[in-house]
Amino acid sequence: MDFEIKKIAGGIGIEVLNLDLDEDISPATQKHLYDAWIDSGIVVFKNMGKSIEHQIKLSRCFGELDIHPVKNLVTNNRHPELMVLESTAQAQLSIYYRDSKPDHAFVGFIPWHSDLVFTSNPNHGAMLRAVETPSTGGETAWIDTIAAYDALTADMKERIEHLEVEYRFCTSLLDAKFGRDPGLKMRHKGERHFPSFPPVIHPLVWRHPVNGRKILNLSPLHLERITDMDESESTCLLDTLVAHVTNRQFSYIHAWQPDDMVLWDNWRTLHSALGYPLGDRRLVHRTTIGGDVQRGRIIAESPALPA
Repeated sequence: MDFEIKKIAGGIGIEVLNLDLDEDISPATQKHLYDAWIDSGIVVFKNMGKSIEHQIKLSRCFGELDIHPVKNLVTNNRHPELMVLESTAQAQLSIYYRDSKPDHAFVGFIPWHSDLVFTSNPNHGAMLRAVETPSTGGETAWIDTIAAYDALTADMKERIEHLEVEYRFCTSLLDAKFGRDPGLKMRHKGERHFPSFPPVIHPLVWRHPVNGRKILNLSPLHLERITDMDESESTCLLDTLVAHVTNRQFSYIHAWQPDDMVLWDNWRTLHSALGYPLGDRRLVHRTTIGGDVQRGRIIAESPALPA
């Protein structure tokens, strides 16, 4: 192989070392990288993303690149497959604070979620590259939901094996039903133009299409309910499962340095942007790796009755 692999302390994810992105990536190297990604779910490339071209070339080792459907943030026009996450634009969308620290405003926060879980065909993966980092904060965290599933008791695995959950696109973090920090408050909410996404149903336990391992397919953000279950029972069970899946024992937290890149398998991970102080400068580039596997189904909502 043209690179080395080191396991990340804590057992979640791997780091790739000594990969030269100025050179062509051979088919053999590409396969080894892909297999390592499928095996680990989270892959860190420290100090390797020296350019947009490096990021796009490496991203294409893992699949066709998609244009993310939620394009309310600044996007690089020269590279339509690139999403640009920039501090000024993020501050125009949302500024948050917590009751415990009302004078500490922050931006760029997104709680635990799986990308596009509110669609029937979520993307397979994504890669972030740090261009500029804030003086404090700005970390991104990931959770391996295969590890979370494996840690469930046998009784819980049996109880949830055939359950389904409903997801609905949540446009405001303060409206999330599960996993929300009760102390989180919004200081500023900017104008938003999100697409319309119909509600979907997903299996609560899902087998990874490539490695066949079982996944706890639970994204706290956008989560609505367990279908065909009493509301109180559904809420109680989901509260228990959300507390389990978001346990830090299943997580990796990346403290960004410029030119770092992190790749994740969106079919088996959750991630969270932990936020950074308002006024700090942060610039991150993202590529999205498409997926052609249908995981959920759209709910056909009944048309409104005539007045």
